Amino acid sequence: MRSGAAHPRDFPRFYLAYNPRIRRYFKFETGDTQLALELTAETFEKAFKAREQCRGTTSKEALGWLWVIANNKLREHYRGHAAETDAFRRLPISRPVATEEELEQMAEQDTLEAKQGVLYDAFAKLTDKQREAIHMHVIEERSYEEMAQKLDITTVVARKRVSAGLRRLKRNASLRRFGGKEE
Repeated sequence: MRSGAAHPRDFPRFYLAYNPRIRRYFKFETGDTQLALELTAETFEKAFKAREQCRGTTSKEALGWLWVIANNKLREHYRGHAAETDAFRRLPISRPVATEEELEQMAEQDTLEAKQGVLYDAFAKLTDKQREAIHMHVIEERSYEEMAQKLDITTVVARKRVSAGLRRLKRNASLRRFGGKEE
C-alpha cells in the first residue's frame, strides 16, 4: 500500500479519512441527519470489527470495501425500517432529533475531520527526517539548537529539514484548497 493511504488496519486514520464521506452518503440517501449518524456509526463499528479481513492493498480498494459495508447497512435499515416505524408509533415518545446547533457543530466537525485527513496525508508524504524535524520544531516547540543536539546534527541541517518540509507542505495542492489559496 502506498504511503499516506488510509487503510482499515490503521483505523483512526481510516475513520478520519472516510467518516465525512460515508455520513454525507447516508444523509443523501435517507434525508435524515440523525439516521445518517447512526448508520455511519454502525458502518464503522462493523468495519472496525472486520478490519483485519480487508483484502484491499490500496486506499481505493479499502474504500470500496467500506462502501460495501455501508450499502449493506443501508439495505438492512430499509428492510427493518417498517418494523421500527411501527414500534415507534406504538410508543408514547418521539424520536430524538438533532438541534440546529448540533447540526452546525456536525458540519464544522466534518470540515475539521476532512482538513485533518488532508493534513495527515500531506504530512505522510514528507521524508521521515522532515516529518521528525517539523514535529520537533512546530509541535514540541524545540529550538533548532535543541533539535541539533537531540538528532546529532548541526543547527544548519535542523533548519534546512524544517524549511524543506514546510516548503513541501506549502506546495501541496490539497492543503492549498483548504486554505483557500488554490493556484
